[in-house]
Amino acid sequence: MPNSTVYTVMTAVNFWWGAYGLDEPPDSEYVWIYDNPDESGEALARIEVGSKQRLRDIDERGILPAMIQIIPPSPYLEREALERSVLFFCEKFLGIRAQKVVHLRFLSVEEAIGSYVDFTSDMYGQPKFSDERIREIAEKSDKSENDILKFVTRALQKKADE
Repeated sequence: MPNSTVYTVMTAVNFWWGAYGLDEPPDSEYVWIYDNPDESGEALARIEVGSKQRLRDIDERGILPAMIQIIPPSPYLEREALERSVLFFCEKFLGIRAQKVVHLRFLSVEEAIGSYVDFTSDMYGQPKFSDERIREIAEKSDKSENDILKFVTRALQKKADE
């Protein structure tokens, strides 16, 4: 199936927090792979995509992965590394030469900021967003610094109103 698209589902929101620079990228993520956008059907595969740190953690504790685990050559599990890993797995093990990965439960930067503020406020207190951090988040998203500041202000106010 050349030039096809594969669809993924990841249930952890912290992947998106890392993708937008709200937090460190996670060490690993479980990914369900589908050949169509209807995730209610059968999945083609479920894999774990990890970082070099995840591989080091497994090696130090002597724990073997319980499923196929893809470790891309990147220090953190960033979006591009995860997508390259999914495409590699699909070609190598499923015979699908996909060109594109579509995330079915994609979180926009606004949704990611809202869930990040909600979670961190409950666990650690209201998070701080410096001008530098706002700039970094804007660089990792398709939004302007002004948009990011609006999203952060709205999320912080919503949490304060609860």
